[in-house]
Amino acid sequence: MPRNILEVRFIHIITHCAIVLLSVLALASPSFGWELVKDKEGIQIYTRDSRFENFKMFKGEVELDTSIDEAMAYLSQPALATDWLHDCSESRLLTLHSPDHYVVYQVTSAPWPVNDRDYVLDIKIERDHQKRSADIYVQALDDVKTVPRHKKRVRVTELFGRWQLQTISDKKIKLSYETEANPTGKIPAWLSNAFVIDQPFHTLQNLKLHFQNKG
Repeated sequence: MPRNILEVRFIHIITHCAIVLLSVLALASPSFGWELVKDKEGIQIYTRDSRFENFKMFKGEVELDTSIDEAMAYLSQPALATDWLHDCSESRLLTLHSPDHYVVYQVTSAPWPVNDRDYVLDIKIERDHQKRSADIYVQALDDVKTVPRHKKRVRVTELFGRWQLQTISDKKIKLSYETEANPTGKIPAWLSNAFVIDQPFHTLQNLKLHFQNKG
C-alpha cells in the first residue's frame, strides 16, 4: 500500500482517538472546558464558547440550605420565577402536561436600547429518589400560536438549559444552573458579556437568600 495512504489513515485514526478522548473527558469532568469567571459569596460562575457566535454559555453553582423536595417545590412554580430569576419580568404557566412536564411563557427585561426577550419554554423534570437528586431540562419552543409575537419583544427560540440538584445532607443541596442560548438579534458586546455572568450570579444569589431566610 502506498506510503501516503498509510499516513492518511494513521492521521484519521489519531484524530478519531483524540475526539473520543475529549468526549470522555468532557463527560467525566463537569468543569471540562469551563472557565471560572466569578467566585463570590459561595457562588461560582463559569463560561465557555457555545454554538452561537459571540455569545457564551454559562454555568453557575451554589450550595443551598434546603432539601431537594423543598427546592423543587419552589422552582417548579412558574408564577414565582419573577421573585428569583434575575431580570425575569413575567412568568406564567401555559400548558400543564403533568407535574413534571409543563410549558411556560417568560419575559426577560433588557436595558435600553435593547428589546426585551421572551420565550415559550418546555420544561421537563427527572427525579432520582434513590440518588436523592433531580434534573430540570429547559428548551425554548418556536411556538407563535400559543403566544403570538410581541412587536416590542424579541422571541428567543434557541435556548437549552439544565438545572441539576444533588443532595449533600438532609438540609443542604448543590445546585448547578447551565444555559446555552441564541439571544437573537443584535446584542452589544458589553451586554452579552455581562449577562452570562450577572444573570446566573444574581439568580443563584436570590435563591440562596430565599432559603436562608426561610430557614
